Amino acid sequence: MKPAYLILGLLAFTCVSCKQKLRDTKYPFVIDHADVLSDAEEAALSSQFQQYQDEIGLEIYIVSEKSVEDGDLAAYSNDHAPASQIGTPGLNQGGIIYLSLDDRKMKIDISKGLEWQVPDTVSADILSQIQPAFADAQFAYGFKKAGERMYEAANRVPWEVAYPSLAEAFEDSAAVGKILKQEGLVIEGEMPRYNPNHQFNLDYYLPLQGPDSAEIRVYFTLYQYDMVEQFLQGTSSYTLYGRVAYQNPLMLQLLGLEPEANSPEVQPFEG
Repeated sequence: MKPAYLILGLLAFTCVSCKQKLRDTKYPFVIDHADVLSDAEEAALSSQFQQYQDEIGLEIYIVSEKSVEDGDLAAYSNDHAPASQIGTPGLNQGGIIYLSLDDRKMKIDISKGLEWQVPDTVSADILSQIQPAFADAQFAYGFKKAGERMYEAANRVPWEVAYPSLAEAFEDSAAVGKILKQEGLVIEGEMPRYNPNHQFNLDYYLPLQGPDSAEIRVYFTLYQYDMVEQFLQGTSSYTLYGRVAYQNPLMLQLLGLEPEANSPEVQPFEG
């Protein structure tokens, strides 16, 4: 995700995108190398985040370090604890809250599937809300509140796959807000022009041909651009996960693209 810096007294905060799934530790979802949390606080946060995962598949992690190389927290997150596959495979609903204590920096990484519910503006608002707690070294309280805000945003929509194909979603007049998956998907086309100034751009979509030659648009975000570009350049088939944003014509919000290992019978959708 595009870095957004907030200089807020004691700490500076940024938000960037996530890259890959984290591993469990003594207290799942909590990696406190900076030792800013007591055992009881780690256990409480771990229990809170485990509840979120059990309820809606949302995965939230905490990663704290005493300091990072050159004070570059963005580089650290990419090299050591990135998270694009956090959450349910294909849905990617999750985030990581990073702290670099001596560098006085913190940031929130939002995974690609959760961007529609937690965009840059919401991440910045969360950081502003928890800044006083971190300025007072109330780290457990700040982590707890950040997790609650992310859960509240994610929990406004369902996270179960409701339709096993585009065709079934197309036929349901009550599909808006629900998730579908389409297996064996191959698209040929050109990427829209890259525009780094907007997280959500109406030009960012994949055109698909649905039932009865109806056009279906799959919209994606600025931070999904590289993933979609790689998909278009490849020859393998993928499984697409998307949330129905509009019914007629059918428009989807892209959540994830999962490559398929072997796909002997590919059913292409023409772009």
